[in-house]
Amino acid sequence: MFNKTFVIAEIGSNHNRDKAILKELIDVAANAKVDAVKFQTFFYGDIASDIVSATAYGEADYTNKKKTWNNVLENLALPLEWYDYAFEYARSKGIIPFSTPESLEAVDFLESLNVDLYKVASMDLNYTDLLVKVAKTNKPVVFSTGMGKISEVATAYECLKNSGCKEIGILHCLSQYPPKYNEINLQMLKRYQDLFTNATVGFSDHSLGIYTSIAAVAIGAKIIEKHITLDRSMPGPDHCFAMEPIELEDLVKGIRAVEQALQDNERNDFASRKHYRRSLVYVGDLKKGDILKKEDIEFKRPGDGMGLEFTDVLIGLKLTKDVYKGELINSNDFKED
Repeated sequence: MFNKTFVIAEIGSNHNRDKAILKELIDVAANAKVDAVKFQTFFYGDIASDIVSATAYGEADYTNKKKTWNNVLENLALPLEWYDYAFEYARSKGIIPFSTPESLEAVDFLESLNVDLYKVASMDLNYTDLLVKVAKTNKPVVFSTGMGKISEVATAYECLKNSGCKEIGILHCLSQYPPKYNEINLQMLKRYQDLFTNATVGFSDHSLGIYTSIAAVAIGAKIIEKHITLDRSMPGPDHCFAMEPIELEDLVKGIRAVEQALQDNERNDFASRKHYRRSLVYVGDLKKGDILKKEDIEFKRPGDGMGLEFTDVLIGLKLTKDVYKGELINSNDFKED
């Protein structure tokens, strides 16, 4: 699945529970030619207990007048009755729909939709039951590492592998929204590549712009995940750092260009030599019988004639034909008929 760079457009909660926005976000992803769109699947109470207040993670417009974080989340969740539509519409556009399940029940629900792969959030690296459950579906599993120590990443990887998962993606990630560029540390990609040689390494990018994702591909990332939105000013927790439509198109174009530039092909650019290199040419007109002197020679374009290394050989030879200013010097100019 991850032979080329697998580009994921994370819709998450940015549909704002509006079906028209949901459809438009899938269209944006398809127009940009991403590989997949991703959602987040959870039921009431899957993530937080009811003692967690709505403002536990800071005041925001989407927490207004809600008592608990679960009240906030239920207003962010994609309605279950929309999943068939979302998945079918994405597939009709030629892109893979999948999701991040936040509970064992969410996995069962997604299995009923014949989901192609799973994502595990970095907050669930230690949710062993969930890791085992998604591994046993025999689908590829991608997980983020933003909240995980290296030891926890390794434990999650081994759990998935030992539970039968054959294709695992490990995404470097910072759980900051957005992070500063000097905090991103793309060198972690190389570290994961060295530590987990049988995994596919990628980058779940919460930074602004396309720069870090394209740099990650140049380093070797084979999965790129970015949140998308119609407008970063829209209300909701994930809009402010998400990519707008034009940015997403630029990102995918940039990734595909970098992929081509990274190909280890035989060099084929030597055709330009004849245009841009130099050859020995005559400084002025000369007559048949003239003896070629050093001052009769200069080194100029085009480059498909004799090289500078022939200068000493040519000096002192007698011309057997008339030659003219700017002509390439040719060994036949000195041969008797």
